[in-house]
Amino acid sequence: MQAQKASVTLSNHRETKRKSRVGCGLFVIVLLGLFGFFGYVATGPYRTLSTLRNALSQGDATLLAQCVDFPTLRQNLKTQLSARANGGVNAVVPNGILAQIAGGIAGSVIDATVDSFVTPTGLSQLLAGASLVANQVPSVGGQAPRNQLENAQGSFESSSIFVVTVPSSAVVIELSRNGLDWQVTNVRLPASAP
Repeated sequence: MQAQKASVTLSNHRETKRKSRVGCGLFVIVLLGLFGFFGYVATGPYRTLSTLRNALSQGDATLLAQCVDFPTLRQNLKTQLSARANGGVNAVVPNGILAQIAGGIAGSVIDATVDSFVTPTGLSQLLAGASLVANQVPSVGGQAPRNQLENAQGSFESSSIFVVTVPSSAVVIELSRNGLDWQVTNVRLPASAP
């Protein structure tokens, strides 16, 4: 009888050890999965920035379109430009009916301009150094234009906002996280821009 109890106790001990090894293994697998997931999310904006650089260097508007949330970008640019235009109108024309008319005209012009230039092709040309007036990409000595994001540096502002500073200008490009993907959602214009 005692031999049976010892056998059952030994069997229970082996079963407990096996369960603890399985539990420990599952914990390690879950932990590695979490590290991989958070690593993927944390490197997302850097991958998007790399894709943007490649799209610009190849002149690939389709690839660029995958990295940009165009409706959100257009709305953010319209908001910035409208605020500047209204500030300029209010500085020149005192409040009144004339200021409202001027603000309405400025808003219409801004909306049309942003809608026409903030497209995959337009953004590609602008980031490559194109002139808005001539609608051409300048060449320097027959060479292709320099990629404006070539030396850009990025940093996290929050867990869902990543900003890219372009050293050759005062422009800051904002990437926002949407699920696991990161896309350009705003271009913060320099304070002195018209």
